[in-house]
Amino acid sequence: MRLYLKSVLCFSALLSVSAFASSSFTGVWSGEKDDTENQPLSTLSLDIKQTQQNISGSYCYISRRGARIDCPEEGESNLSGTLQGDSALVEFNSSFGGKGGKAQLTINQGVMSWQLLKQPEDGDYTAPDSYILHKEKEISGTNGVSKTLLTDKFTVTIRNSCGDFLQVCDKVYYQGVRNKDNSVLTLTGKTVSNINTQKVIGAAFKNGNVEYRVDFNPARLLVRQENKILVEQYGKWQE
Repeated sequence: MRLYLKSVLCFSALLSVSAFASSSFTGVWSGEKDDTENQPLSTLSLDIKQTQQNISGSYCYISRRGARIDCPEEGESNLSGTLQGDSALVEFNSSFGGKGGKAQLTINQGVMSWQLLKQPEDGDYTAPDSYILHKEKEISGTNGVSKTLLTDKFTVTIRNSCGDFLQVCDKVYYQGVRNKDNSVLTLTGKTVSNINTQKVIGAAFKNGNVEYRVDFNPARLLVRQENKILVEQYGKWQE
C-alpha cells in the first residue's frame, strides 16, 4: 500500500512539474530584426493562450519595413497547436490566403525561438524561416495598451508594451498609415516625459535621420528631419 501511494505521489509530482514547465507559453511574444541603422526591417508577434496541452492565438508578421503586413483581424485566431514539453508544434494561416503553415516553437531560458517547418499552401503568405522572440512584460494584468490618433492625412496607432498607456516605457510601437494610399510605416521607440513633472506626454521614434514625435495632449503628429519640419498635424484620439 505504501509503495502504491509513493508511486501515485511521484507520478502526480511529475505531472505537476510538466504542467508548470509548459505553462510559460501564455502571453505576447515579440521580436524584431533591424538593419545597420537599428531600424526594424521586420517584426514578429505571437499572442498565445495555453489551455492544458493546447495553445491558440494569433500570428502577426510585418516585413519589408512595414510595407507588408500579415496579421489577422482584431480578435481573430490564426494559430493553434499542441505542446510537447518546452516545445510546441503550431499550424498557422496567412491573411494573404495561405493555409496550413507549420512551425516549431521552443522556449529556452525564457527566450522563444520560431522555426518554420512547412510553408502555407493554396495562397500567398509571408513568414520568416527563423526568429527569436521575447515575452512582453506584463503590468497590471495586461500586455499593453494601444490608442489610435486620427489626423487629416494619417492614422497612427501607438502601443505601449509596458502596460498602461501613460507608463514610462522603452519599447513603444508606432504604426502609421497614410490615408491616401494606405502605405504603412512601423517603428519602435520610447515614451517622452515632461522634464518637471516626469509624467509621460508623448512618444518618440526614429527612422534613419527622420524623427517622429506623437504628443498625447493636445494630440499631434510631428515629423522632423534635422531642423526641417516635414509633417505637423493635430488630430484626435479614436474612442
